[in-house]
Amino acid sequence: MTKYLPYFFYMMLIGFHRVILADFTSVWGIEINLTALLVAALALYKSEIEVAWAAFALGLVSAASQPDLMGWHALGLVVISQAVSRSTKRLNLDSIWSRVGVIAAAVLVHNIFLALFEGMSGIFERITVHVLPGVIYTSFAAWLFFLIKDRKITFKKVREIF
Repeated sequence: MTKYLPYFFYMMLIGFHRVILADFTSVWGIEINLTALLVAALALYKSEIEVAWAAFALGLVSAASQPDLMGWHALGLVVISQAVSRSTKRLNLDSIWSRVGVIAAAVLVHNIFLALFEGMSGIFERITVHVLPGVIYTSFAAWLFFLIKDRKITFKKVREIF
């Protein structure tokens, strides 16, 4: 039972981000795609079936404001999770930049997928104004996450600077 607790926390984090924190973390209308970031990061470290179920649940939670597209969001995230999970077996992911590249690719696919839900008119404008800057913003957040996870940034090192 306790192995499901982190996934429940991830669902709460996605819901909290979508409802409350999305406005605070957006910069000039560019948002962090936390759902795709979490799914891709989970796919780097967990098994395929575990990530598929987590991606499905996170897709349902992230699309709660759009009930008519809820299944499509979940399906898209499951496909992305499986692609990332299978590509990690073939790639050398020892460096931070390779992991950030995998996250950036997953976020790019998910952002384009979300942009297609809004319709085909003005798709190239949405891609250049929202999708690509969102990928860069989310990749920066992933880079910081991996620096902390690999202990290249610690509380002790930050405290020594100041």
